[in-house]
Amino acid sequence: MSDVARISRTIAAPPSEVFADWVSKNRLESWLWPEPLVQINPVVGGYFHFKDTMYGIAAEGMFEEVVPAKRLAFTWRWIEDESTSAVVVSFDDNGDGSTTVTVAHTGAPHERQPHEEGWASCLDRLEAQHR
Repeated sequence: MSDVARISRTIAAPPSEVFADWVSKNRLESWLWPEPLVQINPVVGGYFHFKDTMYGIAAEGMFEEVVPAKRLAFTWRWIEDESTSAVVVSFDDNGDGSTTVTVAHTGAPHERQPHEEGWASCLDRLEAQHR
């Protein structure tokens, strides 16, 4: 079994807009988690901290790659864990004004299924914002 949690969604918006949903504090707070608080500096070497007040969860990491409208790569660490995993988000232009977003979360310290479910829930909220 692979340790990669991979989830994709087609979003009814161009890649530049969907990318902005991932790197703007205000936009992230509108879809990431039910009650998120976001700190983010989306540049290579920049730090992020996400906290959800409803679920009492938090994660942090550092951006390793930032290619506007194409790709984000960052480390991911749940605050309660010591281990770090890696997330890559790709933004594929479908040529019809929509974007396929794929999240690949590798090396997660817990089982793959909870991460797939979590990212699916996040992407469902993002998709709903663009309907």
